[in-house]
Amino acid sequence: TEWGKPEKAEELKKLLSDPNPLQAMTARAQALKGQGSFAEAEMLEREMLEIAMKRGDEGILDLPLYQLRLAETLVMLGNFKEAESLARASLTIREKEGAEAPVAWTRATLGSALVGQKRYVDAEPLLVPACEAIHQLDSKTGLNDMQKAGMKDRATSLVQLYEATGRPEKAAEWRKLLATMPDAAPR
Repeated sequence: TEWGKPEKAEELKKLLSDPNPLQAMTARAQALKGQGSFAEAEMLEREMLEIAMKRGDEGILDLPLYQLRLAETLVMLGNFKEAESLARASLTIREKEGAEAPVAWTRATLGSALVGQKRYVDAEPLLVPACEAIHQLDSKTGLNDMQKAGMKDRATSLVQLYEATGRPEKAAEWRKLLATMPDAAPR
């Protein structure tokens, strides 16, 4: 991997020495995703998840967030089975916490992982209400650029689901909404 190269190993060492390494690593992973460097972001997110799991305090470290971020990246890389597993683990914690937005994002990511596996029946009850909730959240409070790119990715999965299940009118509705969204990170 890229992180095995000396210059990347040095970068990782620097990130780990930061007073808040997970925050520094998150910022770098998001920048990599924004550049379309998903494989590099994946390796960094795996490091973050490992750190979070070793420290163990889910409340402080927000373990489900690190699981979700890696799951989102894995969906982008086409590793749908592992993305599903991580999203399910994240969702288990998120549903206990009960916060609407994190649950919706996690369900949407899990739904996208299932669409990637062509498991449309399993994906629909997760993906449809989650995308609708995120769209409403955007209408109420707005989403940042990274969230908008994530919403566009999830809505694209929803279009795929509707097309695969013979509902072109529903696909057209979401395709129309997709046309109003900013471009996602380059793939």
